[in-house]
Amino acid sequence: MKERPARPHNTSQEKALEVLDRSEKVGLVHTVSNVARGIFYVCNCCGCYCQILRGINEFGIEQLVAKANYYAVVDQELCLGCGICEERCQVHACTVNEVSIIDLNKCIGCGIFVNGCPNEAVKLNVMPDAEIIHPTDNYKAWEQQRLNNRGLIK
Repeated sequence: MKERPARPHNTSQEKALEVLDRSEKVGLVHTVSNVARGIFYVCNCCGCYCQILRGINEFGIEQLVAKANYYAVVDQELCLGCGICEERCQVHACTVNEVSIIDLNKCIGCGIFVNGCPNEAVKLNVMPDAEIIHPTDNYKAWEQQRLNNRGLIK
């Protein structure tokens, strides 16, 4: 069996931001573990292969892990109806019928099509205070919260 070369565990902030920028340009959604301390993962995902995004797309998960504290808003006056937002949305929350329409029940607030809009017709707004998701302190607490939300523990 061929041994894989060791990969560095650290990267510069500049290199990390470069990877995030490239990922955004091709339409990948940034996901992270939503914890206050000790980031467990950073991922750049599509709706085809990412298990979290596929779960949202295929099963309509209500208590989703991936939702951000933002939601997309379209300026109907600026929208050209070009369809780029619909192509870029990894959770199928955007449809175009003359202008872009966002299904807020599906929108995870990732903003992937905000930066892809040629007319800057889409922006992200912060959720109302009552809907803000506050991260748990650490990954173990996050796992417990997920199990509790799914009714698997009390």
